[in-house]
Amino acid sequence: MTPCRPLADFKKQYGRWIKRLLKDKVQQIITEAQQGSAGLACREAVEKALHYFESNLKRMQYGTFRKEGYFIGSGVIEAGCKTVIGARCKQSGMFWSEDGAENILALRCIKMSRTWESFWKDRANAHSARNDSLALSA
Repeated sequence: MTPCRPLADFKKQYGRWIKRLLKDKVQQIITEAQQGSAGLACREAVEKALHYFESNLKRMQYGTFRKEGYFIGSGVIEAGCKTVIGARCKQSGMFWSEDGAENILALRCIKMSRTWESFWKDRANAHSARNDSLALSA
């Protein structure tokens, strides 16, 4: 079996594929990678990596997303999460367990998504339904 391509070839290919990703040509990348790895020792690894591309083809239309004004990188989301979490969990004198932080952040997300009232109504109804099934003690 033939070894995989040298690193220099990879760097050139990487640049071409980045341009294709930004033009919604993910399927071309998949096809080219499959053809390019035929008979190579790395074929199995390439197929495994391509599974991600095939499974997420609709989510990888980066050119379209950019034209519509969406962010395609994770930086904005990561910064937003850091800000939201920092605003609630990293204030002076606060010490949270992991479970406590997850719970308070879940409540903050409910509040910020404007579903606070319906969340508590559903929770009260679920709690009431559980209590209705309890036997009364004498």
